[in-house]
Amino acid sequence: MSALETALVSCVIPVFNGEAYLGDAIDSVLRQEHRPLEVIVVDDGSTDGTAGVARSRGDAVRYVRQTNAGPSSARNRGIEEARGALVAFLDADDRWLDGKLSRQIAVLSAHPEVHGCLAHGRLFWDGDGAVAAEAAAWPAERRIDTGGLIGSTLVVRRTVFDTVGVFDPALPHSGLTEWSARAREHGVLLETIAEVLAERRMHAGNFSRQRAARDAEYVVLLKRSLDRRRAGPQSA
Repeated sequence: MSALETALVSCVIPVFNGEAYLGDAIDSVLRQEHRPLEVIVVDDGSTDGTAGVARSRGDAVRYVRQTNAGPSSARNRGIEEARGALVAFLDADDRWLDGKLSRQIAVLSAHPEVHGCLAHGRLFWDGDGAVAAEAAAWPAERRIDTGGLIGSTLVVRRTVFDTVGVFDPALPHSGLTEWSARAREHGVLLETIAEVLAERRMHAGNFSRQRAARDAEYVVLLKRSLDRRRAGPQSA
């Protein structure tokens, strides 16, 4: 058995007003067979019952609260709190499938040159009539997200953040995309396995539905990437 197969894994769950879904997310982590495991819920200034949901899981969850600063900032706080050799992330409205962690840890254990692991996700709809109508318009083959950059599937070696840095708090919508670009520039290898290991909940309050703000951030991160390339590898 390799060191990673018995290493502590820290799962960071950033949340803002996620009372309705947080319990489902936490429970999907606690069902994982891998141990040791710590769950860190970072409450980004919620005003609903999020704290009560997190605390209802007792000592299985470490609850941390901060002033609202966005999901990238919340993930960074979770990284600061993490004690594991591996750090995983899960959005508060998503959930992991059983066996998810063990499958990815096996990949990292077998390939020490790989710094992090991603997987595919499956979309499911939960919410009001408008969301149900949206679900009906999506054929089954489009419900599997194979984009390769699904934050709720990311597991990464803790030391990678020492090299690449953390997520940019100024980019709440595209922090993972910008971070992965920096990681590639530093030679970090992120492997995506072609298996569905998480489910992405689609509902009326999805943060990703704020399309205008998200698109504006993509313009910013594209410019940053171009600027770093022009400046040369020493400033990457």
